[in-house]
Parts: sequence; C-alpha cells; structure tokens
Amino acid sequence: MRQELLLTSLTSLSGRYAKAFFETSKKQSEQREILKNFEEISSLLKENRELERALLSRILNKKQLDIVLVEVGKKIKFMPLFLNFIRLLANERRLLLLYSIYEKYQMLSDFCNNDRKLTVFSASPLMAKEKINLQKKLSGLFSGKIEMTFAIDESILSGIVVKADTFILDASYRTQLKHLTEILKG
Repeated sequence: MRQELLLTSLTSLSGRYAKAFFETSKKQSEQREILKNFEEISSLLKENRELERALLSRILNKKQLDIVLVEVGKKIKFMPLFLNFIRLLANERRLLLLYSIYEKYQMLSDFCNNDRKLTVFSASPLMAKEKINLQKKLSGLFSGKIEMTFAIDESILSGIVVKADTFILDASYRTQLKHLTEILKG
C-alpha cells in the first residue's frame, strides 16, 4: 500500500483510533494477538447478529455494555489491552467503528510488516504447480510476506492479471491484443 493512501485512510475517526491503538502495541507479537482478537470478535458478531445488534446499538446502557464485553472477553480470552480498548470504545459509544478500526489496524500492520495481499485473476483455474511457481516469482519482487488469492475472469482470455493495492501487473492476452490493435490503427 502506498504511504499516501494509508495516511489518508488514517485521518478518519476510525483511522485515528486504529493508529493510536497500533502505536500502543509496538511489539509484533502484541499486534498479531490484537489482530487475532479483532478477527475473533468480528466472527462472533457476524455469527450472532442479535449480539451484534445489542452491542452496536444503544439498547444497553454503558454499564450493561461493559459487563457484556467483559464476559465476552473472558470467554474468548481477549488480551487485556484489547479488552480495555473495546471497553473504551463502548464507553465512548463508538463500537460502531469496530469493523472499520479493525480494517485500518490490519492495513497498518500490513504496511509496517511489508506484507502484501495480491489477487491473481486468470481465465481458467490455475494448477497447484502454477500457483507455487507464481508465488515464488512474486515473492522475489517483494520483501515481506505475500498472501495470494485466486479468482477467475474469463474476459482476460489467457494469461494472468495480478492486482494489489499499489499496482496491477497485467500479463493477459486481452491487454496484448488491445495494444496490438492500437499499434495497427496507428
């Protein structure tokens, strides 16, 4: 991710919360644990829409909300720093920002660790060996870890298109035909 894009996304309220929380958890091990806690609470809330509605709306008063969060934190075994953070959000009536804060915290973590998330589009499914070779070649382009997801886009005809937040690598037959057409038209 380009630094400018990251900085722009951190100017929102959820971005400022994410940045402040990220800066309090400077150790990488803490950051990984916090990301795990974010994922756990997000999954729990998505699986239990009634709990999500109760926590994210104003149905519960602040004291009730705090009691519920402490119990959820015990059950899921949140790290104390994370539990205190979501309790702070609840106290400020900002739990609605939880998903957005999680997204921005993840972006910060990826940026600082130089991790990349790539989506590889191909006209047909790639074989396992092709995926491994592609992973090796793309790993050579980046320092840090890359995470690849694969998708089918029949419109590219053949070849691949690799998309990330900062670039697009288009090695598709469709693009080659487009360039050839432009050259022939003069």
